[in-house]
Amino acid sequence: YTMLQKKARLGGIKMTNAGFTIVQSEIYEQYVSHDTEHIQMYGVCIGRKPKEYVTWEFAVNEKGEYSYFWGHYFTSKNRAFEDYHRRLIDKFSKRIDRGDTE
Repeated sequence: YTMLQKKARLGGIKMTNAGFTIVQSEIYEQYVSHDTEHIQMYGVCIGRKPKEYVTWEFAVNEKGEYSYFWGHYFTSKNRAFEDYHRRLIDKFSKRIDRGDTE
């Protein structure tokens, strides 16, 4: 993995967004620009703060900067993790449907 990929997989780095601590994330897709050779990655994560959970999709640019979007908010840990896994399955299924499995 590149350093960016390691950072994106939360390799020991505590990350937060909007007061939530990111507790799990997965990269589901990455693109390499053929012109600039910059890597853009996309993933799904789950965040936690007392009595509240959120799942977000996110993007990581070539500088390692994160953008979080399309948040789903929960009070139940189980429902949040169900949503997290459902979102990942949906994203991976779309990649398989279009024949993009690498």
